[in-house]
Amino acid sequence: MDGGGTKTKWLLTDTFGNKIDTLLETGCSHPQIGVKQVCLSIQCAVNELLERNHALIQNLAGICLGVPCYGEVPDADRYIFKYLSSCFENLPLTICNDVELGFWGAQPEGRGIHLVAGTGAIAYARNPSSSQAARCNGWHYLLSDEGSGYWLGMLAISLYLKEDDGRIEKGALHDIVSVELGIQNALDMTLYYDSHLAGKRKEIAALQELLSKAAKKGDQAAIQAYQTAAHELALSASALKNKLFPDCSSISVSYSGGIFKNGRLIFDALDKELKRDGLYRTSPILSPEFGGIWLAAKSCHLDSPNLLSRLKEQQ
Repeated sequence: MDGGGTKTKWLLTDTFGNKIDTLLETGCSHPQIGVKQVCLSIQCAVNELLERNHALIQNLAGICLGVPCYGEVPDADRYIFKYLSSCFENLPLTICNDVELGFWGAQPEGRGIHLVAGTGAIAYARNPSSSQAARCNGWHYLLSDEGSGYWLGMLAISLYLKEDDGRIEKGALHDIVSVELGIQNALDMTLYYDSHLAGKRKEIAALQELLSKAAKKGDQAAIQAYQTAAHELALSASALKNKLFPDCSSISVSYSGGIFKNGRLIFDALDKELKRDGLYRTSPILSPEFGGIWLAAKSCHLDSPNLLSRLKEQQ
């Protein structure tokens, strides 16, 4: 399971890496829906996949669950681990933060830095030479998550207000937001926020798409927003390099998450920032859910021949 704040992807394969079934569910972040609902949604999704494929729980070789915010709130971690361990008793079970699925998918050899920028943002790195791992960013969507969809969505609101009241030059963003949200001015925006957006992380993150449209139409403030996002993401990568690879001159940085669908809008600035600190961007080898299969196989010591190459073919 590759869990997220907006959507959750499930993947079922056989032990040779052949894809059997997939499932797409809503987000499973416990700050948004609560720990009980996270556990229930996981249990229901596993049961659905098994039922659809006429399988029993004991037929599973192993389970890997990438759970948003796992490892950050001790009480929530304990509840999730206890509940799911009882659901999947006697099965090899790996529960980790969803960033680890992205990491193992992108860098299956287990060495390097991985950036996630979707609804939230987080970075993870692992150095097998020192048996160390570390993370940056993603501490709380109101306090951290710089470079994320939510962060960019809030910035889109701020820029709209500035374009409307004259603090910055009015560009494409103002027209795009006005049309898409059905508002006319700054006062409308404040009312719209209070009635439709306040406290809704997913909906605010979706505003990033309007910011992206504006940037692609030449809105300078929107373009600068993505350059700033790239800077923030690169800061996390650089911090992890300093922690885990202080003596290495060149370290790979992989990525996953919806923000990177913006292509050159984010990558051009990110590549410049990374190069400055002896880092280079590399495309992920596997998507996060396939990374979860790879991690599950490693965790339950499955040594299927050519598993990695087969997973690559199945994407």
